[in-house]
Amino acid sequence: EAARREAREADRIEPRAKAVEYDPAQRLVIVALRDGYVFGFPPEQVPGLAGANAEQLAKIRLSPSRDGLHWDDLDVHASLSILSPS
Repeated sequence: EAARREAREADRIEPRAKAVEYDPAQRLVIVALRDGYVFGFPPEQVPGLAGANAEQLAKIRLSPSRDGLHWDDLDVHASLSILSPS
């Protein structure tokens, strides 16, 4: 039960995404959070993405808990809590 309480609290206070996409025109990864906030960042800010092409960057998915971004083909994973502006 303690683990479930901790998970619910983390879900309440930590950033959670509802959508993510790569915008090749702006060369930004765009993240829409559940609370309505939207932010973008250059992929070069994430270790392992600097040399990726647009097709690779577009193959992005959200973690099941919606607190992380994953590029499986590149074996790159990034936490929203580190990426989202404070």
